[in-house]
Formats: sequence, C-alpha cells, structure tokens
Amino acid sequence: MLFFTIHNPIYGINKNDFKVINDLIEEENVDEAFKQLKIKSNTNKHLSADAQVLVGKIYLALEKPVKAFDYFEKSTFNSINFSDEGYAGLALSSIKMGNLNDAHNYALKAIELNSDSVDGKLALGLIFDDYGQPDVAEKYYKQALMRDTANKSLYAIRVYANSKLRYGNPSKAKKNHY
Repeated sequence: MLFFTIHNPIYGINKNDFKVINDLIEEENVDEAFKQLKIKSNTNKHLSADAQVLVGKIYLALEKPVKAFDYFEKSTFNSINFSDEGYAGLALSSIKMGNLNDAHNYALKAIELNSDSVDGKLALGLIFDDYGQPDVAEKYYKQALMRDTANKSLYAIRVYANSKLRYGNPSKAKKNHY
C-alpha cells in the first residue's frame, strides 16, 4: 500500500520578529503590526502558531474578540511552544465576550504552562475585578507588572491603570506599582 502525504509547510516567525510585531500591537500600532506580520509570514501557506497568536492579538486590539478567540484556539492546537500565549489570549478574548468562567480556566492554564505569563496574570486581574474582588485582582496586576520586564510598551501598566480608572480610583492609576 502506498501512502501520499500532502505537505503544507508552516513558516514560523523568528523570536526577534515576533517581539517587534508584538510590541507594535501592545503600543496600539495595529496597522504597522499587520503590515510587518504580512511581510514576515508567508501568506500563501498556513499560519504558524506564533503568527496565529499575533493575529489573535491584532483582533483583540481591534475589539473583535470572537475572531481573536478563533486564532488563539488554533495556536494552542498547532504548537506547544506558544500554548501559554494562546491560552492567555483565549482568556482575554473570553473576558471581552463576557465568558468569565471560561476566561478564568484559560488564564489558569496559561499560568500553569508559563508561570511568568504577563497576559495570564493580567487576565486574572481583569477577571477578579469583574468578580468584585479588587484585592485579589491587585495581586495579579502586581505580579504581571513585575514580570513585564521589557516594559517598553507599558502594556501591563496601561491595563492596570485602566482597571483603576474603571473602578473610580484615579490616584492608584497614577502610581507605578512594581
């Protein structure tokens, strides 16, 4: 018996390009991030898990959590290397869709896979804010801020500050907690 395998190459993005594009997304420069993603990935082939994570983050930035969720979900099936980022993205997408229980489970999975997951910690902060447990949320925000060592885009600080403003605490939003 003869078997034929159809090979669809999946081209990944190198770590430096991933970081550059991710930073653009976190800086809310979505148009440039998308442009760079198109240049760096081979658009005629299937997207790699790292590219799917970036597309998911772009859709989150564009306030399209359902589309983001789809890309994050695909990334978790395509590679174990980006599963923590995929699960953190699933958590953030689920929060935007109002599925807090699912979001909580996804965030915990992201942290289980990578205890330094900034997005996983931020997701838990947002979830516990929505659960009405600001002290628990504060703990996760602070952990995210401490783990966000690059801190070039101020993404974690921005999420934290927005949560404080959302709950009418502008004085805490102005403080730098790390």
